[in-house]
Amino acid sequence: MPGLQYKVRGNSPQGKPRVYFCCHKEDFPVYFEKISEAILNNHSCAIWYREDFSAYDGDLENDLKQMQLLVIPVTLKLLTTENQALSREFVIAVNHHIPILPLMQEPGLEALFNAKCGNLHFLNPYQSDATTICFEEKLKKYLEAVLIGNELADMIRAEFIAYIFLSYRKKDRKHAQELMRLIHQNDFCRDIAIWYDEFLTPGEDFSHAIKAALQKSDLFVLAVTPNLVNESNYVMTTEYPMAKEEAKSIFPVELVRTRKNKLLKNFDGIPSPINVHNSKRFSSALKAHIDNISAGDIKNSPKHSFCMGLAYLNGIDVEVNREFAVNLITFAAENQLPEAMKKLSVMYHDGTAVSIDYAKSVYWAEKHYNYCLQTLGEIHPDTLESLCDLASAWGAAGNYQKQEQDYGQACMYYKIVFGADHPKTLDVCSRHAVALALCYDEKVKNDQFGYRELALRSSEGLYYQYRDTFGEEHPATIQALSNLGFASSKWRRHHRQTFECYKKVYQLRKKLLGEEHPETISALSDLASAYGNYRDYETQLEMLEKVYAVYRKLYGEEHPATITAIYHLADCHFKMEHFRKGIELNVNVCELRRKILGEDHAETKKAYENIEFMYKYFDWNPANAEAYEAIFEARSRLQGETHIDTLRALARIIRFYDKPEDEAKREAYLIRARKLKKEVLNQNRRDRIKASVEKAITHLRRSR
Repeated sequence: MPGLQYKVRGNSPQGKPRVYFCCHKEDFPVYFEKISEAILNNHSCAIWYREDFSAYDGDLENDLKQMQLLVIPVTLKLLTTENQALSREFVIAVNHHIPILPLMQEPGLEALFNAKCGNLHFLNPYQSDATTICFEEKLKKYLEAVLIGNELADMIRAEFIAYIFLSYRKKDRKHAQELMRLIHQNDFCRDIAIWYDEFLTPGEDFSHAIKAALQKSDLFVLAVTPNLVNESNYVMTTEYPMAKEEAKSIFPVELVRTRKNKLLKNFDGIPSPINVHNSKRFSSALKAHIDNISAGDIKNSPKHSFCMGLAYLNGIDVEVNREFAVNLITFAAENQLPEAMKKLSVMYHDGTAVSIDYAKSVYWAEKHYNYCLQTLGEIHPDTLESLCDLASAWGAAGNYQKQEQDYGQACMYYKIVFGADHPKTLDVCSRHAVALALCYDEKVKNDQFGYRELALRSSEGLYYQYRDTFGEEHPATIQALSNLGFASSKWRRHHRQTFECYKKVYQLRKKLLGEEHPETISALSDLASAYGNYRDYETQLEMLEKVYAVYRKLYGEEHPATITAIYHLADCHFKMEHFRKGIELNVNVCELRRKILGEDHAETKKAYENIEFMYKYFDWNPANAEAYEAIFEARSRLQGETHIDTLRALARIIRFYDKPEDEAKREAYLIRARKLKKEVLNQNRRDRIKASVEKAITHLRRSR
């Protein structure tokens, strides 16, 4: 693959699942090594990447179509500046339904990411959400679900009924891929594997691998183009003579018109090539060869169809064909193969070879669980794992009550089968506690079903179990403590517990990760909110200013995380009755969100709503002239001086200065009001004249 490099555990990428790493060019030296190590520590695969961002020598779309996964670190640079990773590579992956794994590298980018890339699932190495499950565990499970392991790959290869060795010049790689597609268009070739050296890199000693592949193959297909005969090459000097030496059946296929005399001169004893563009003759000749070499008829068992589907999905000894893959895996699932049901659920959840469809993901997860329930029983480990998968699918579909019920049932059975302190039990119970919290937040605000109490007790018990099992400073224990603080924050009478939890989380993360680590700053922000619960706004403000200063230092003034920190500062100033400062900061948030996210983004509109709330607050609770002046200035900045709402704010100020001692200020604002009124009237007059002229012109045109 010209222009691409690879990183693997071992020497060669041959036969390994293919992962493509892309990013903003300035992010490559920062994140590539760290992310590739995390992936390779969890899965044996080949990570392909491009270090030279200036140009690409190959056919990028065709190369990416052969990948099983695209990994992309998400940063503000990626989302806000022009780059090929987002504008081209990401788009190719979306269009061809290649699974995409976005890895958040900076906090606060969720809204901007969703605006740019749609509502894709992403993983966040920095636990900024108290309800987040361990990143490392999520990464491991995701890779296991998307990429094929060595054992399964060997099982897939055993299902092919014959092997073809495809020989071609590197210059003709695109023609070779087209030939593979044309071969597999024929139903009788569906179960035929094609070996070709797509991912063997120039300069690598691959003679041994080629000889082994040739010996294993039943048919030698030669891609014939002028490149094959115009100069000496590896096919001419090594592969073709090796095929003759191994007494392989040779099938030359002419892809581009080639001089026959040159072909006969350089390839001794070569049969007459078949023109690939004569589809009937090509299919007939191909079938004659396949009938001679195949081990039997095409199998249609669910297991065989599933294996063939995985082969086409992952490009295992065949070209990637996602449509073939989906049809074959669906056939297997509809014929009660549990592995296929589970795979389809994951595919619809992640958008692998299909569009994301959470309803279908739930459908196949439920089918798989019911199959396990009927064949294995309700407390079999595989049934319990399937129940957790179903709960996860319900959560993705937004049905948190179903998710909570299934996790609750799984939690009960895991305790019976594995014991209360087993890591698997703790993990499932953590997910149950999260689901309970989500039920309270999203579904049952009035606590009519007691989810709030259940979430608190569950989180409390889990924290003590994690602490006793792993120790106080283990990341899972700290996260469990943060989850307990989150659950406690739902109760006013538990503010003290919330405060103690968040304080301890902050201290532990500060000790283990450092003061400026994103997780530490997130914990500091949580602690600041706990001080706010106690109305200790002075301490809260001090902490929020520290959060703002660190985010500004790490990411800059216009980063979404920094903007969110400004918003929290504004809210704190407002509670402290620093009205002018609160409004000023909120206006700053509005302007920054409008610039970064756009005028119509939900977060921008939310910022406007916050300011509108402040305006209404002062309407209901007249405070002081300073607050009204701040509102007028904010309206002027955001909406313009002649906007109707700005003029209304100005009128409020004039009405406020109604005492004799305020005469000078009242007169100054009256002069400003008259000036603005004149501008509005002139503008309205110009608009009316313009409308009259346009109406007259329209009338004249019609009369002609």
